[in-house]
Amino acid sequence: MDFAAARDYLLSFADYEQKDRFAYGTRTWNLRAFRAFLDELGAPDRSLRVVHVAGTNGKGVVAAAVGALLTAAGERVGLYTSPHLVTLRERVRVNGAMIAAAQFAAHVERLKELQERMGHGVDGGYRTTFELLTALALRYFVEAGCRWALLEVGLGGRLDATNVVERPALCLFSRIARDHENVLGRGLQRVAVEKAGILKPGVPALSVAQEPVVEEVLRERAAELGCRLGFVKPGRELTLSDDGRVAYRGRPTVLRGAFQRDNLALALAALRGLAGRLESPAVEDVPCRGLAALRWPGRLEVVGREPAVILDGGHNPAALEAALEHIAARSAGRRLGVFGASANKDLAALTRPLPQVFDHLYLCAAPTPRATPPADLAALLPTERTTIVGEGVARALELALAAAAPADLVAVLGSLYVVGEAKAHAAELGLDGSLEVYRPREDDAAGTD
Repeated sequence: MDFAAARDYLLSFADYEQKDRFAYGTRTWNLRAFRAFLDELGAPDRSLRVVHVAGTNGKGVVAAAVGALLTAAGERVGLYTSPHLVTLRERVRVNGAMIAAAQFAAHVERLKELQERMGHGVDGGYRTTFELLTALALRYFVEAGCRWALLEVGLGGRLDATNVVERPALCLFSRIARDHENVLGRGLQRVAVEKAGILKPGVPALSVAQEPVVEEVLRERAAELGCRLGFVKPGRELTLSDDGRVAYRGRPTVLRGAFQRDNLALALAALRGLAGRLESPAVEDVPCRGLAALRWPGRLEVVGREPAVILDGGHNPAALEAALEHIAARSAGRRLGVFGASANKDLAALTRPLPQVFDHLYLCAAPTPRATPPADLAALLPTERTTIVGEGVARALELALAAAAPADLVAVLGSLYVVGEAKAHAAELGLDGSLEVYRPREDDAAGTD
């Protein structure tokens, strides 16, 4: 089995990332069955010290930042995040390096054998795409010699496959906002209850500052389970540099936007909380080295200059608002936007602020069943300032770049699927790979999605 066959096998199962509506409950999202599957695989999660990260916005970068900090402290660390931008392999990393295509395929072969042996039913058979990827990541981390695993929740928390871990070392919460309400429930309180589902009896937890209703939910659940819960705010060591990047003690990181100060403050607090469980003694420059090595594509990522080109996958109103604040503050001639969104989002809320920031918008759709037709987006925006592009994201970005002057700014926004398409076509569009564009090496070509 090569990588392409392995990828196609995984995607042949129920892939809820590609569905707008589905039954969200213990019958469909059966953690007991997934536990049985993992046990047959050797219970790899029980050999790892897990940091479990939930939230709506920022949970991926928090997981990546904690992983970078632990790596700088001399630990061997697995990082499991979702979704990916260009290749499924991005989701599974050890000390920052993606799993190799051949290793990915070998692990899928093992999962396939187990899947066929266990069959279908509540005893562990018939898994989802995300569950199989989670099992793959955990088994790979153990075989790669990891002591730590950073697991980002895929959706919600309470029923997420990553919540099969019975006793993590630490639970973390990035900013919780309204998103996926058609699945998790309407209102911020309902969403927060699902996120709080990752808390475990006696396991410590940390969170960024939250809305009062969210904080109340987290505090009540932590009290029920006897969890020590702390809320973290950024200190004076985290500032914004002149170009909008977050700096730690004056040293800029790759992250842009004031909102990332909260995420890095949470990661640094997590490192302090875990210090007593590290193999190596604490080294004073670990935060500086760890944050300098941190990479997180697709979030206010600069991939071109003259014109400036920024990619941001924020796909709910709170995340998009944070990105737009940064974009509006940047010096630029005209601002041109390439925008697409998934149909299950609050499209009115996503499109409402765009005319205040952009002089012109190119509306497009990523190649996913969840994409909103560009014409539907156009109906929510001023007609004279929009261009409907039916040929896809790459064509929309090509048109925006052709129309832009060197002093202008082009931003690709609205969906990680849209950003992923832009990154996949970056080279042919002449974007500068010396910046932050991920391009698969030639020997990985068979492994791209």
